[in-house]
Amino acid sequence: MSGGKSGKNWTAGTLKSRGWTEALVKELLPKPVYRHFSGRSVRTWNKETVIEAEKTERFTAAAEAAKRQRT
Repeated sequence: MSGGKSGKNWTAGTLKSRGWTEALVKELLPKPVYRHFSGRSVRTWNKETVIEAEKTERFTAAAEAAKRQRT
């Protein structure tokens, strides 16, 4: 599946494991591309686009705040 961590596109599950929330996805990423796997639609985003968004101050601040809440 191209949504795996090593593919060109990442799924919502991969983003969540990297610290993304739905609010951050809506704020920092373009609309997803829907791919069909095993009879269901899966939202995917270009890996490079995600990595660039993760370098922003907004993502870094939100990820740090979420980390503090978990500990």
